[in-house]
Amino acid sequence: MYRSRGFGLPGSIGGASAYLAQHDFVHVLADYGTNLDGEFEVFALIGRADPDPKGFAWLATLIGLFETGYVADAGFFSGDLTEHHLDSDQLTPWNEELSMTLRGPMVVKQIVAYQPGAGDTWARVSAWDSRGTSEGIAFWGNNSEDGFDGRIGSVCEVEVAPNLPYDCGSGSVPYCPDGDNKYYGFAGSKLIVVLAWNPHAGTGVVDDLACDGESAGWHDAPWIGLTHGELVRSGRYSGCHCWSKPGNPYAQDGCGQFNVFEVVNDNNEYANFDIFSTNLVSYAGYIGEGPCGMNCDASGLPGTADLLNKQGGGNTAATSGVVSGPGLPTGAAFVRPDQGFRYFVILLDESSRTVQIGLVHPSNIPASVSGLLPNFPLEIPRATVDAVLALRLPN
Repeated sequence: MYRSRGFGLPGSIGGASAYLAQHDFVHVLADYGTNLDGEFEVFALIGRADPDPKGFAWLATLIGLFETGYVADAGFFSGDLTEHHLDSDQLTPWNEELSMTLRGPMVVKQIVAYQPGAGDTWARVSAWDSRGTSEGIAFWGNNSEDGFDGRIGSVCEVEVAPNLPYDCGSGSVPYCPDGDNKYYGFAGSKLIVVLAWNPHAGTGVVDDLACDGESAGWHDAPWIGLTHGELVRSGRYSGCHCWSKPGNPYAQDGCGQFNVFEVVNDNNEYANFDIFSTNLVSYAGYIGEGPCGMNCDASGLPGTADLLNKQGGGNTAATSGVVSGPGLPTGAAFVRPDQGFRYFVILLDESSRTVQIGLVHPSNIPASVSGLLPNFPLEIPRATVDAVLALRLPN
């Protein structure tokens, strides 16, 4: 059927979309023809089999199409069904454009992003400072589009991206519906630094801004996360798209969710408000570990400890950094800075195919990264990026 019409096979370069193939399976299995009557039969079966009453719209749309030759630009006909082929192995999928989410309780002083620039340098592409300066950066969510002051209440979320508007609507590829606050994400290699602290809910620091109460999921659970800009723009940032493919909600093989620093609170035994869980979820493989709940106890750590050893009782400071990968244990967790500010450092580097994250105390900045912190110059040499990649405890 495909050959007779000059279509490439689904999955091949330039081939028919997988969505079209699913439709054509019905033709084959139900023995419906590919003429006008057969198309009506296929869409009638699909519409009736869809448990969502809106499934009837498939048949109604087709009738309108064949009756008048016209369908308004709405519904699934607006969708971008172009298959997304990835040819790069340079940090896929984290070299694609990513947006950042900040969830409170959180107080932010600075956000700075660098990306490869001219020659052997990385350029400062976005920056924001609570003292009133801002360049190349956009905020939205929780009324931050009207002005972000750095304070985020419990359960509230603020999205962050480069100030590069994305033209959504008909013809956009990848498709996203029309609307406000649609931006490209940070594409390729990126170094993002957030100077912030995470006071507990109930301490009065940002309690006046809370978006929900103590019984809510994610109460007192700050999060810095990265996800595909495409998902944020299309409003599809959800478990079935980010965490896993349909069919197995626990497979952790979805199209991308990077929980860089996340306090997990599902109101169950896995909750621990003092440490972060870190994991990368993607079709490229899962890296990281889930929360250790009450099996970890950071209450006895010194105030200078930012990394907890999850082994041997889970109550001691880690004395060395961790290098992990697909299938490899992590054995450590970052400690939530609830008493003061830390530099949250997130580096995704294509050339070394490495993701590096860390917490740096403003009063204990390693000399090797003094070209970056605390001044955030307009440009940094590749050598400074390499120094960030090389950061490891105890140095």
